[in-house]
Amino acid sequence: MMMMLVGCRDDGPNTLPPAVEPLSDVERAVRISVALRGVPPDPADVAVVRKHPEALPALVDAWLDDPLFGETVKDMYAEILDIRADTRPIVPAAFSLADVNEAAIFKSVDEAPLRLIEDVIMSDRPLQDLLSEEHVYADELLVRIYGLEGWDPNGPEVQPLKWIDGRPAAGVLSSSALWMRHESNGSNFNRGRANLVSDVFLCDNIGNRDVLVPGDVDLSDDEQVANEVVDNPACGSCHVQLDPLSAYFSGFKKTQHRIGIFMAHNTGCELEIEGRSPRDWCYPLEMYDVEHAEDWVGLLPEPAFLGETGSGLGDLGRQIGEDPRFAVCAARRFTSFLFQKELEEVPSELVEDYVDTLVSSGYDAKQLVKAIVLSDDFGAARVIAPARAPLATGLLIIRPEAYARWIADLTGFTWWAFGGCEGDESGCWPVVDLARSSLYGFQSMAGGTDGFMVTSPTHTATPTRVLVLNRLAAEGAGYVVEQDLAEADLAARRMLGEVDGTDAGVDRQIDAAWTRVFGEKPSREDRESLRGLYDIVADRDGETEAWKVVLTALFQDPRVVFY
Repeated sequence: MMMMLVGCRDDGPNTLPPAVEPLSDVERAVRISVALRGVPPDPADVAVVRKHPEALPALVDAWLDDPLFGETVKDMYAEILDIRADTRPIVPAAFSLADVNEAAIFKSVDEAPLRLIEDVIMSDRPLQDLLSEEHVYADELLVRIYGLEGWDPNGPEVQPLKWIDGRPAAGVLSSSALWMRHESNGSNFNRGRANLVSDVFLCDNIGNRDVLVPGDVDLSDDEQVANEVVDNPACGSCHVQLDPLSAYFSGFKKTQHRIGIFMAHNTGCELEIEGRSPRDWCYPLEMYDVEHAEDWVGLLPEPAFLGETGSGLGDLGRQIGEDPRFAVCAARRFTSFLFQKELEEVPSELVEDYVDTLVSSGYDAKQLVKAIVLSDDFGAARVIAPARAPLATGLLIIRPEAYARWIADLTGFTWWAFGGCEGDESGCWPVVDLARSSLYGFQSMAGGTDGFMVTSPTHTATPTRVLVLNRLAAEGAGYVVEQDLAEADLAARRMLGEVDGTDAGVDRQIDAAWTRVFGEKPSREDRESLRGLYDIVADRDGETEAWKVVLTALFQDPRVVFY
């Protein structure tokens, strides 16, 4: 018998096929601009990238300084904190606020902590300032709601003011709006609030830990539960960390809700509710009382974070900011948001480089975001080897808030509707942005969140999402066509600056509109397709309707919705 030895053939270096198919330079610029600002890059920026791809990082720097990126930052943290909850209004337009409406109150209250976050990030301050900022970013209405002092009637619309009730300066941890949204009912003793902080800033959701609660524990018996969290090892495994963290929040009311506000005012602000002064429930609202800052005594361990004691929320903000998990969690949350991945889907090993970028930059969130969007994973058009590119996703889908900004940028159109202010004035929303409201509008139907019932965005093309975006596209197209064709000065038009009544003008306009939407001129096939659509509608319904149909088709093109 003959034996043959078979060996490995050496063909040189062992090279693997690419893990992803990259986007083109222009496609990459479009993806980054939409992700950061909600709008595509200007055609001039596209032309720069086409000729000089190496200029993209400088363009990203400019986009990160754009106020539209500040809007994206607020959108992100609104999702994380569940703070834009217009389906759960708290502060009524009544009594001393009877001259305003609940739409204005909702915006004033719920945007306050988001404005703080926006200011920290847009001014290139360390991300830890989110937990140490001493100001509340208030408009004039918020001053009336909370009784803030120092408002300058000749100053800007939003001004940094200080709390006057003695609460520690701890950024969003000191926010009345945040703790009005996240209540602490019954015998919870601020544990839910403490867990929210741990989850948001450390990515450690203590409440999600796998703990087997013994079957003989009566969870409806407050006294037994209080004993079990101390004496029972199964319960103590979580509460040993959670309870000292909860003690930091003792100065805040358990709840601040509409019923209590109405009850207090209707009794002349003399009825004590939940052991608090009746004045706490009357305008101006007081969410924090320094006299109750030690209510934890006898109920919880002394305030501490991982064994290090503290004397107030200011200490807690410092302790969290110094925890190595703070940088890791920030990198994970920005990566999750931009890649449209669930938090737990973000591979830990791929976050390490982003953490290094954040820390080395002095915790500058912009530098973190820049590293993420310029990564090869973020620039993937298609995933070839998922095992070697676990973070890459291929196509992303535009968020409803971003799509609304995109339509407004192109057309000047905002999807305003009359909310209805007849009858019960306490629920009055005179004008509603349908793209940004879930109470009266379609934000959650279009894949967004409502901060209360729908707390996770949808990143797929659901039927309701497609219907909402299609309708917004049609409304925006109809608006800009009517406005542009009524404008005699072609240079002053937004979209139809080439429409001059000639046949050649139609072709030029199709090219210009396509370029404005996609950054590049259309292919011959796309140009002929749009021209055919224009001719069919123009012959039947006239030029105005033809341009409405053409622009609607462009605005809802899959290359806009998926980027």
